Amino acid sequence: MQFRALDPAADRGLIEQACYENFNWTGIERFTRAQIAAHPIMGHYTEFGPRDFGLVAVDGSVPLGVVWCQYADPAHPGYGFVAIDAPELNICVFVDHRGRGIGTALLGEIVAVATERGVAGLSLSVEAGNPAIDLYARQGWRTVATEEYADVMLLALPRD
Repeated sequence: MQFRALDPAADRGLIEQACYENFNWTGIERFTRAQIAAHPIMGHYTEFGPRDFGLVAVDGSVPLGVVWCQYADPAHPGYGFVAIDAPELNICVFVDHRGRGIGTALLGEIVAVATERGVAGLSLSVEAGNPAIDLYARQGWRTVATEEYADVMLLALPRD
């Protein structure tokens, strides 16, 4: 497995697939791709700003998963918004590649990138019952808020 930089234009299909799988993580389709794209918050996750960054895990030319961090406008935050200096992390290991440590590796790589960029912390939102909560907790993420159906988690990053 290797990592490459996420290209928001060239990798738009991967990002849309990741959002689809993330919002339907239970295996039951709760949202179609069209509903995700049209939703004012869910659709936000496919749009990239100039400070946003991410990685794709690949095996040769096969994408295994993707992780990206987005800075949000406080007037239009995502589900995991904590602060303007803590971009929200989105991660998806594609369904056919789960259970092989790819999520752990993606998290480690993106944390290294964020640390190199001087990011203060990363935030995310994870729905209750999602087994990814355990992965985040093992990696040092802490719950900072509990919403109706999800926890908002934060990972403080070392700063010089």
